[in-house]
Amino acid sequence: MEQFFTTVLLSIEHFHVLGYWVAFLAALLVILIAWIMLWFVQYYLPRYGNRLWQATVLFGRTLRSRFADNPYVCRWMREHPGSIQFLAKRADYTHFFGLPLTLLVLSLAVTLVLLAEVAEDVATADSIVVVDHIAARLISTFRAPELIPIAIWITNWCAPPIIGVLLVVACLLLWLVNRRFAAVGLVISLLGASLFSVLNKLVFQRLRPDGAVLLEPSYSFPSSHATLSVAFYGFLGYLLIRSAKKWDTRIKLCFVMMGFIFLIGLSRIVLGVHYLSDVWAGYLVGLLWLIVGISVNEWLAATGRIDWNLPVGRYRKIMVFSLMLVAAIGVAGYLFTQVLIFRDLQ
Repeated sequence: MEQFFTTVLLSIEHFHVLGYWVAFLAALLVILIAWIMLWFVQYYLPRYGNRLWQATVLFGRTLRSRFADNPYVCRWMREHPGSIQFLAKRADYTHFFGLPLTLLVLSLAVTLVLLAEVAEDVATADSIVVVDHIAARLISTFRAPELIPIAIWITNWCAPPIIGVLLVVACLLLWLVNRRFAAVGLVISLLGASLFSVLNKLVFQRLRPDGAVLLEPSYSFPSSHATLSVAFYGFLGYLLIRSAKKWDTRIKLCFVMMGFIFLIGLSRIVLGVHYLSDVWAGYLVGLLWLIVGISVNEWLAATGRIDWNLPVGRYRKIMVFSLMLVAAIGVAGYLFTQVLIFRDLQ
């Protein structure tokens, strides 16, 4: 797979002999195709998601009954009752400690494996490093000046002042809507991801790409902005999805949050402050701690400390709306101020 991406990027790199617009249109076509595919998924999934889930459950029950009728399986079940009981508990989707916890643990394991593979490739200067440098040269060559203020506006959503203020606001909102224990998973996800990212930067000490638009004092691998985008904004998306009642609303919230996280990672690459593998590793680190935070919250919900269906009084709703409005004005002011400061420095 890495060899394939290396070949593709090398081919794109040679597009500069045909002119800027050929490379620009090729990149625009790729983004357009990806957007159309995502639009089809978010359009059809709310309409046919329930049918697909019901069909999957029915297929699982049919498969389980076929296995139960198999004589070899029956004999194995009689000889290993403890293993059967353990597997049955892991596949029970009626409570958190069954199938949900199993899927979370499996997701955590897969994320750890992917993160370890990326870290090993970077440490050993594998082919992924070649892809990084080719992509960095492409970005430096074809970076449009008009995109820089937009990228700065997007990337500052993960600036420490913004994350700090939004964390306080999120905790206050959760307290106002009677879900104060939900802040536990949020804090664990954010702090764990931040510390893990800082430690990895100190371990790998990878230098930033040449030709970066912004001057960043820290090391490059992994991307802290990509890490925080998943760990923090991904968790906020989880809270919204968990509180939503309708299936189509949950799907739309999921895709909006995924798109926002993708744009934050893309802004770091456009600004030239990170390699592709930095952002990919940052996403994995953030996902790792996001899964941990979600697991903690679901455990708290299973033990009765979080009730997602508690009503919110009118007075508290007014306070929630007022707090969100003040936070939105403050964040917007900070973001646009940072863009203006960058323009004045040019």
